Amino acid sequence: MDSFFTSLAQKMGGQIQTDHLKLLTCLLATYPSAYLFKALPNASSKHLFSILFSTYTLVAVLKSWAGFIHVTSTCLFTYFFMKYYRGPDGPWINFAVLMISMALCHLDRQFNDIRGDAVLDYSGAMMIAVIKLSGFGFNVLDGRTEAHSDFFKRMAIKGDYPTLVSFFGWMFFFAGFLIGPSFDYMDYIRLVTLPLNETSPTPLTDKQRRITLSVKNPLTMLLLKVFVLILGLIYIHPTYNYEALLTKPYTDLPFVSRFIFVQIASTMTRFRFYTVWFLTEGACMISGIAFNGFDENDQPLWDRVTNANLGTEWSPSVRMTSVRWNSGANRWLNRYVYMRVGTPGSKKGVKAMALTYVVSSVWHGFHSGYYGNITERYNGIHSAHTFSFKAFFLISALLQYVGVTMRRLVRPLLMTPDMMHELPLKKLYDMAGVFITVSCLNLTCASFFLLESTKYMSAFRSVYNYHYIAILVGGGALMVAKPTLIALQKKRVARYQQDKQQQADQVEGLEVKQPQTDKSAVFKTE
Repeated sequence: MDSFFTSLAQKMGGQIQTDHLKLLTCLLATYPSAYLFKALPNASSKHLFSILFSTYTLVAVLKSWAGFIHVTSTCLFTYFFMKYYRGPDGPWINFAVLMISMALCHLDRQFNDIRGDAVLDYSGAMMIAVIKLSGFGFNVLDGRTEAHSDFFKRMAIKGDYPTLVSFFGWMFFFAGFLIGPSFDYMDYIRLVTLPLNETSPTPLTDKQRRITLSVKNPLTMLLLKVFVLILGLIYIHPTYNYEALLTKPYTDLPFVSRFIFVQIASTMTRFRFYTVWFLTEGACMISGIAFNGFDENDQPLWDRVTNANLGTEWSPSVRMTSVRWNSGANRWLNRYVYMRVGTPGSKKGVKAMALTYVVSSVWHGFHSGYYGNITERYNGIHSAHTFSFKAFFLISALLQYVGVTMRRLVRPLLMTPDMMHELPLKKLYDMAGVFITVSCLNLTCASFFLLESTKYMSAFRSVYNYHYIAILVGGGALMVAKPTLIALQKKRVARYQQDKQQQADQVEGLEVKQPQTDKSAVFKTE
């Protein structure tokens, strides 16, 4: 099988790497498999189908027995631990073990010098397994106690504990095993046991129950997007990519050309992720797990497991980018880390944010591209003074801080005092926000994909570290202008309230005279 993919890659002129062809083939195979999955007569046969499909993919295609054993043993730990341990701290103990297991996977990958996504291994499957299993722990606890939100009540596992077959049918679900998307156990059980309409997360009307669901139109649009993305990857990405930022032809370009090059390279790099995420989303549409109820016009929604939105390319803020990009991981971090810290319903603070950051860091891995290292050498001796930080996430956090501060201090001045209408300059503010956000993140992402600090710092320097300049200049200017901007906001609001009060007083002071009835104008007729 390896020789087949190697030969195919060579015939394509080396435009697509061998392991990328393997992944693409596995993803395309889920489409006919999704139709077969729907046609199976009962839940048990669907469980077994997914288990066999994903096992074959991991063992025969990826040739990763170690990965199969690692993923399976981690699943078995969570299954039996949550079955027999009934303490309230069970989900957190389970979570800690999962993080250790995930860390071992990443360290094994790093020790074997596997970088980026050039080599297809089992780390993607392990990352999805960790998302599912950590949520499973909380869902089991919610079923034994009392969930504190409508979503958690819906995901709570009540009654009989899942069987091993149903559990592994969910964990090894064929359309999302390698790279996602992820979803909770109860969503899967509803898929394989209920009519598709009844899996809606919201109550159905009689009309909605009678609607025949079809994925033809949304699936067609999705595949058209994939087609365009693949064209970009074949014809543009080989020239415009982050590795090219380290080559002589690029460094010889004038600054404006280098700046534009960075934007195109970053977009083309994201095309790879869009392509595989959209392909998995399509198979999930066919199988039914993507169905997410109906909108206000009774049109079916197919976005339950959406992982990315093309709107990422014109996001007006870092926060909006994080919402639109890798949505599955963001939903997991919010629901099963951030919201689970402290007492249910309590206001979350620094502890919740810090834990969410740590979990996200370990989940992503330990390559130096994620961690920027500052080392000191004395007399040729490598010192132990190493300060590690997540380069990508740290810069993104600083950009987000500047953006949030700008929104609080400047945006209100571009709206009417009642914040109901935009002033003419608001459009310019929005366009500037999109330009600065996207261009800064496009450069910041170099650290995420080049991995080594020497490489991504070289890429940063090639465009004069403009994202750092944006942070320093923008943040510094806002700090200096903060008192003035706040005073200006207060002055506008005070003037608005004063004018509003004067208008109210004028209306109240008006004497409204009732019209007199002229009785002489009334004629009596017989």
